Amino acid sequence: MADVASSVRCQAVRRNRIDPSNSFWALLGVGNNVVPESDNPYRFAPEYLICRNSAEEEARNLARKSVEACRLDEILVTESRILQDEALAAYANAIRTCALTLLRHKADSRFRGSGIVSILEPIQEVEEDDAEVAKYSALSFLMDLLTELTLRNRTRVGLVWPHFREVTQWLLADSSKTTVVTERAAVALLRVSVRLLHQDDVRDDVLRGLNLLLKLDQDNFATLALPVASGVLHCVRTHSSQIRKPSAWHTLLSIIELLHRFPSPCLELGFESLRFLLLDAVEGSAVALETFSPFIDAVLAYALSTSSTGMASLDLFYALAEKVPSVQRGPSEDSPKQEDNSRWAELWKPLFQAIAQVVMQSAEWDVRLHALAVVERLSAAQDCDRALTSAEYRLAIENVVLPLVTTVFETTKANSTAELSFKIRQKAVTLVLKTFLQHHVGLYNDLTREQFAQLWLTVLEGTAGNLDNANDGVAEYFNESLKNLLLVMETNEVLTRSDTVLWENTAASIKKWLPSLYEEKFVDTEIREPVSAPDKRVIKEVPDEHPLTVKEVEQVQADEPKDPENDSSRESLPE
Repeated sequence: MADVASSVRCQAVRRNRIDPSNSFWALLGVGNNVVPESDNPYRFAPEYLICRNSAEEEARNLARKSVEACRLDEILVTESRILQDEALAAYANAIRTCALTLLRHKADSRFRGSGIVSILEPIQEVEEDDAEVAKYSALSFLMDLLTELTLRNRTRVGLVWPHFREVTQWLLADSSKTTVVTERAAVALLRVSVRLLHQDDVRDDVLRGLNLLLKLDQDNFATLALPVASGVLHCVRTHSSQIRKPSAWHTLLSIIELLHRFPSPCLELGFESLRFLLLDAVEGSAVALETFSPFIDAVLAYALSTSSTGMASLDLFYALAEKVPSVQRGPSEDSPKQEDNSRWAELWKPLFQAIAQVVMQSAEWDVRLHALAVVERLSAAQDCDRALTSAEYRLAIENVVLPLVTTVFETTKANSTAELSFKIRQKAVTLVLKTFLQHHVGLYNDLTREQFAQLWLTVLEGTAGNLDNANDGVAEYFNESLKNLLLVMETNEVLTRSDTVLWENTAASIKKWLPSLYEEKFVDTEIREPVSAPDKRVIKEVPDEHPLTVKEVEQVQADEPKDPENDSSRESLPE
């Protein structure tokens, strides 16, 4: 029975500990009263603040009413707006000093020497960790007080901000484990960011403070992921047009990228922040040369996730591609736009490679197929602003498209069903042949003959070589698609018999990989070639099912023009 009674008492104490109204800051009537359910003991009120009977409950209610009658919120926060500048700075400094003093005390010291300890020490039967809990409760109260002081004095924020920044940095940097005060410091930093990022004098400091969130270990960051995701979304929606420094965008994009690791709704909030910046934000406010790579990394992280954001993220890649023409260095720098010869290396190449990575690594086959479609869509762009130059198309085909096709054929042999294998291989063949089909005239005109020949033969060999021993219908599809491509190239006078080298090399490559197409396309062409003969008369061809009669043959010969040099009738004429 004693064991049962003890168990029941423990459960009752547990319920009281989780009750938000038992928290230390709730007793003072200041700050957020929500205490999330968790096994972390630092989220609960100290044992000596838990009410165990009606008398203690009545005493607590009386204490709360007394605190409320003191108008602490009005005196400590609201009326701070009428303080003189010197008094306000001294007030904020006093809060900072008290917070840092508490922070530097060890749990086993029981805060001896501090004002709060003189109240707590006489209490009997204090649990071993109660002093630590009281410490974090008091720090939370001071953090809330300093946050409200900062927000209520935004017109004089320079007087309060340095003290707020120092306390916040100490609380976040010193946290070896997630506590109530760690969470409150992170939320306070995000609240201040949303409210103050429009002010030039503190914007850079606030954004630098967000770097502290990136220094938290994964477990601590996971605990704070939801408020961080919500705060970042509010920041980018409200202040994206006012954030100019690339370093600030690197911080925000790194936080957004981290959020993809966590379940809903953190992942959705992070993706919404990214989607807003690329689709809804003021043009040119976020995407610049210095931020292009972090944007690619963030989009790639969500594209490789197994959630519904994987498919939607691929559309953000295309949104990034549309911004390439306008991408330039940040307005805060006086450096010129990037040179055309570096546009491939800094913008197009990492973008194409990121999408190719989705094709190769995504766990969802629908996402892989859609990624191939995005590559095809980018490669097919004809808009003069978004289209690649001929030199860039050459690099894209050689460095991205063809290696991607090879990887697709290798990975789909053992890792997919027959239907999926056919779909993705067919899409890969369509990608490379359609890209070359749409741009072969421009490539032929802009590249040297040697460069074009090398590119064309690389496309031919690279694609056909992957079809060796293919028996799933892709080889037949490639055969028909290549036949159409050859016809268009001949029509556009890109592939002609007059260009002997290109013609013969094309024939040799097709004969090696596709002998049936070689027989149909090249051998027949050679037979139809005019053959020189002594007799230059033209014989009309008549179908075999309607043979000529003797009289018809004689009539045809009589109608033919006479060749004076070979006309035997001239011998009977007099000289």
